[in-house]
Amino acid sequence: METDCDIPSCFFVGALVATMMLAKHAVKVLDQDYYRQGLDYGRQSTAAEKASGWKRAYSFRSGLLRVTVTDSTGIPVSGAKTLFTPHQISANNAHTVKLDEYEPGVYQTSVALEDVKEIRGTIFIKRDEAALSEKVALFR
Repeated sequence: METDCDIPSCFFVGALVATMMLAKHAVKVLDQDYYRQGLDYGRQSTAAEKASGWKRAYSFRSGLLRVTVTDSTGIPVSGAKTLFTPHQISANNAHTVKLDEYEPGVYQTSVALEDVKEIRGTIFIKRDEAALSEKVALFR
């Protein structure tokens, strides 16, 4: 069986067709600053590891939501931005509450809900580049 196409020509035509198909179906870069993020990757992962070493304790007593945060050596994590977003049945009622720093590493806010025996929501804690988010369910 003879063909009109020698091996180098067939290879070239196949490569050309494959290139055209890949160009048509190529995925576009969604993030225009991917190079900068690559440079900052080590710093970002270090911050995430630092936050994952934080120890947290939560309490809900007498209408007071309290979050205590210490690092892996037991030193209070002071100066953090701490937020609580309650999980509500209706998304229209959900609102985020800022917890104020009561003392180093202790953040609290009053929860003005009558006859509430439990609260569920998400706690967000951020200091510098280190941040974490955690779902909680607290009972009185």
